[in-house]
Amino acid sequence: MRAAVSSRFQREYDRGTSAWAENPAMPGKFLGNPSQSNRVTQYMVSLRRGKTRKGEEVVSAQAMDHEILERMIKYNLAFKDEPGAQGVSSISKKRKAGTPSLWAGYFLRCMLSLLYITAFLCLLRFDEALRIRWEDVRFETWKSDNGREHLRISTGILPFHLYPNYANPLLCPVRAWCYWYKLTREYLGSDAILTGYVFRRRAGNSVNFDGSIAMLPAQFLDCLRNNLCDIGVRPHAYGTHSFRRGGCQYLAVILRWTYRQICDWAGWSDNLDNPTTLFKYLLSFMDDNSLRREDYLNPLRPPTSKCPACGRSCHCA
Repeated sequence: MRAAVSSRFQREYDRGTSAWAENPAMPGKFLGNPSQSNRVTQYMVSLRRGKTRKGEEVVSAQAMDHEILERMIKYNLAFKDEPGAQGVSSISKKRKAGTPSLWAGYFLRCMLSLLYITAFLCLLRFDEALRIRWEDVRFETWKSDNGREHLRISTGILPFHLYPNYANPLLCPVRAWCYWYKLTREYLGSDAILTGYVFRRRAGNSVNFDGSIAMLPAQFLDCLRNNLCDIGVRPHAYGTHSFRRGGCQYLAVILRWTYRQICDWAGWSDNLDNPTTLFKYLLSFMDDNSLRREDYLNPLRPPTSKCPACGRSCHCA
């Protein structure tokens, strides 16, 4: 109901999507969308908490599977723009309808791939990921690792140290960050100093390279669902929280991190007043069970992916 009211005020009354607030220049006059006021927002949060306390099960977005994530990134990197379409393109709506993949060009797809990987591996909410600035990102040398470079991202919670993933280049965060840095410098000029937001607002089927304007959450969700359609995945079960949930499951199931390590990495160790939060990310009826019930104790179960460090492929590795 709130979404319907917001849409009506936005489209029919030109109220936009900004918060409802009094105009400081004209006391008594208000600007923005009334359904986005602080009072309505507080009521919606209280309503959800009250329904949860009464026993209603909270339905969250489906977790992003790492294989689906790899397919999207692979599709984006292999996408080829038409000549002269790397900037803000003027492709007609009729042509976009006939060619669905034209919803995004190569620049936008590369930026989205970086956003996916960062939110997935760092367990970030979409609003936290969209607020990352170039000033928060820098390369550091790990002295105890023979001078190996890694990436340090400060998000306001805890710094995240990301290393190259040579075993799986599609999920390599350092490779994705370096490539987007290179593309941005090529567009703005080799002598440009990158400042402002990393993930910038969508402009048509490309990116607005104005660093003072971050990508909108609604644009991110729209791009994500279009990207899922590109690879033939139904998008309606996925949302902006899918990467945080999928990242938790990836660290627990694929990389076999302990729950304590996941909480430390995400910055949840200092606030464990609701210990069920982590388990909501790990377990949900929305997610597919990758293991058949008859295979739990099956000694002839096919092996899992081989570990690049120890070479083991057994399920107890």
